[in-house]
Amino acid sequence: LSEMKIKRAPRLYIRNNISSPLLFGYFSSKIVLPDTELSKNDIKGILRHELTHYQRGDLYLKLVSLIGNAVHWFNPLAYIAAKMHSEEMELSCDEIVLKDCDEVSRVSYGNTMLAIVRSSRKNLSPLTTSFNPTPSKLKERFSNILDMTKKRKGIAIIIACVIICVISGALLGKYSWIEFPSENIDLYYIGTSEDNSKCKF
Repeated sequence: LSEMKIKRAPRLYIRNNISSPLLFGYFSSKIVLPDTELSKNDIKGILRHELTHYQRGDLYLKLVSLIGNAVHWFNPLAYIAAKMHSEEMELSCDEIVLKDCDEVSRVSYGNTMLAIVRSSRKNLSPLTTSFNPTPSKLKERFSNILDMTKKRKGIAIIIACVIICVISGALLGKYSWIEFPSENIDLYYIGTSEDNSKCKF
């Protein structure tokens, strides 16, 4: 904790009803580890990953992303941006944890992740962080873990997605309401044969 300059650490719990380490809680953050056999190095890597989320306030960023997605529910790009934001967040955490690690440590970290993926039974809440990647991102996470020189530009990608999402949302909102000149609109009132009339407004 002193190495990461964290003054107030979240509480640590171990539960047998979860399959992946996670961080949750906005007012009282908690880290929960699965009740499985993990080596000291495995636990160190997992805790550093979740503490990085905690230190950066990633839970609040995920909340903002989900709110933006809810507001722009009609925009497909909002769903893409929210998904990319979550994925890039995990990748950047891996990079911070493994910044000064050798190849052996990186392989061990990857094996820990693989073991957790194999034991995972269900998707976690979107309002938590999760150590294990989705199956579709597993290969990319592993490539990133073993790549000792690659520098990701996750922030630039996220900002670009947000800008595209906002612009496209504004355009869709603008063109979803088309104004017609009032003098060109005829309103027909359908009633009895006596009161059928043509109206202009």
